[in-house]
Amino acid sequence: MIEQTLSQAEHPGELERQISELLAAYETAMARIVEREKILETHIQLSENFLTAQVEKINALITELRTIMTEDSIAKWQTSAQEALKLGDTQLQSLRKIKDETKNLMTESCTRFERTSNTTVKHIHEAMNNFKLDDFKQYVEKKL
Repeated sequence: MIEQTLSQAEHPGELERQISELLAAYETAMARIVEREKILETHIQLSENFLTAQVEKINALITELRTIMTEDSIAKWQTSAQEALKLGDTQLQSLRKIKDETKNLMTESCTRFERTSNTTVKHIHEAMNNFKLDDFKQYVEKKL
């Protein structure tokens, strides 16, 4: 430390230069800090303005909703909703009835088709049992 003081005493301009550099660095840092503070203040102000505008919009919407949703309009909405539900129930019942009728018709058709198929198979089987190849050959020979 003493050597440094002696060294600085031998170079008096060096101490002044270091102090000047330190002051310049401090002033530069302070200028940057002030500049950043201004930028942050601008951003904060813009954010506050945006949030204030958003809160005002929300309050306006709430007021409008309160105006729209009076007791009378709520009752009308409830009546409309109930009518829509009744209509939906009616349509659902119609669809169920159509489904049941279609199912019954399909069942009846399938039953008739099965009976017809069974009868046809039975007649074909009887015809094949009664078929005599010799009689058929004679019949063909007569026709030719």
